[in-house]
Amino acid sequence: MTERQSDESGASSIARAGFGQRFEDRWVGRFVASPDGRFTDVTPAMAVLLGIPDPATIRGRTLGEFCVDEAPVQRLLTVVRGVGRAGVADLALVRPDGERVRVALALEAVIDADGHFRSIRGLAFDLSESVETRQRLEGAQRMEALGRLAGGIAHEFNNLLTVITGHGDRLVESLSQDVALGRSAGAILRAARRASVLTQHLLAFSRRQVLRPRVLKLNEVITDVSPLIVGALGEHVDLRLQLSPELPSINVDPAQVSQVLVNLAAYAKSAMPDGGTLTLSVSRFSQGTRVSQERPWVRPGSYVRVDVADTGSGMDAATQVHVFEPFFSGRNVGAADGLGLSSVFGIVKQSGGYIWVQSEVGRGTTFSILFPTQADSGATTTPGLLHADATILVVEDDRSVRALIADELRRRGYHVLESASGEEAFEVFSSHGSRIQLLLTDLVLQSGSGPTIARRLRASDPGIRVLYMTGLPGHVAADAGDDSGAPFIQKPFSLQTLADKVRAVLAAGEESRQA
Repeated sequence: MTERQSDESGASSIARAGFGQRFEDRWVGRFVASPDGRFTDVTPAMAVLLGIPDPATIRGRTLGEFCVDEAPVQRLLTVVRGVGRAGVADLALVRPDGERVRVALALEAVIDADGHFRSIRGLAFDLSESVETRQRLEGAQRMEALGRLAGGIAHEFNNLLTVITGHGDRLVESLSQDVALGRSAGAILRAARRASVLTQHLLAFSRRQVLRPRVLKLNEVITDVSPLIVGALGEHVDLRLQLSPELPSINVDPAQVSQVLVNLAAYAKSAMPDGGTLTLSVSRFSQGTRVSQERPWVRPGSYVRVDVADTGSGMDAATQVHVFEPFFSGRNVGAADGLGLSSVFGIVKQSGGYIWVQSEVGRGTTFSILFPTQADSGATTTPGLLHADATILVVEDDRSVRALIADELRRRGYHVLESASGEEAFEVFSSHGSRIQLLLTDLVLQSGSGPTIARRLRASDPGIRVLYMTGLPGHVAADAGDDSGAPFIQKPFSLQTLADKVRAVLAAGEESRQA
């Protein structure tokens, strides 16, 4: 279990003990210590691990002096004196500046030719980056799982809200002469709309909401949204803008970026109940091909960086780990529904950006965001309207939603055919053929999918128009495939919104036939 060495002087020199320059890197430190655990020689890399600039000043000190808890070191020394080897042990070191470092430590006894225990040689491997990488991966997996759950809940909830909102619209219209019941119907609608806002936040967190990106200058967005930020901060918190001129363009949804900044401002206000300052700075950021040690997950490229820094109470490390999770209650997270920062996270990630937080208790919090730069691109156009007169095939597997939609469209003068599945839709189409001008279908069905139905119907009638319904609008591009540019309507929708969208899609079809 021990190693006999004929060269007694080797214990006093790392070079003689076999510690060559090949080990001189930033992760591995080697040292020689006396039997009682005092350093007699260290490599420069070991000095870096301990946070000491001059390796010579470490001689005579013990490893235990640099440990958060000295007890594990003493146990290792006892083991190495008894059996000649000890480790590998996971230790937490604390540097003179207070920074903590995780290391894997292994010790080995140096025995001379006469069998005397002369010294201890050790190896320390920096685990900090691997631990941080594992924590980031676990955090990313947790956020991804929460996102899937949130998206699924929002999808099902949107179907329910579509029914509630639709029938609420009818009640309000029918009870216009009954004041008391009319108020009740109005309260139902208002509650449904508030619930709809909740689902939008869930969709934002799960990165499944609709974004309407365009190429723009971020400074312009910040200038436009500044009054809203000031309003969110209140009269006791000052706003300071530090905008760099001539920044490159980015391709984002200006409304969603505005929402990000307002939510962060609301979060900052909650950290400064007695007042303070919020500084919003914008600058150019470049991540080279060489991986940054500070933010290694950021892909190389050119970015516009936004830092939102407050002078508030700050947060501890445990809070920072969970701060973007929905309904996390480390403190008031800025939005009354508990989804303010989670929606910020989702919007930034869906926009192709990065976001992280840096904070210390009592020293404020800074949220940093990176948006990739983009070249300019063209604009889009919107379709016109047409009178309500057409035959519409409604495909929806939720019976209550399908019944509401079909009934409302009939009330507005349309001829409506209904189907609960893809196969049933094909049978209906075979019976009615060219009489159908519009396919109104849910994007994702329990049996089949909207795009599959659309492709088969268009094979027989290329002129048929298609309008998708979805509770997960962010899935349109992925699920619609070649039809990703087709119009869609997001659940929950009001009956008036449905009518307007149907007329617009039919109008676009009429214009294309006349062209």
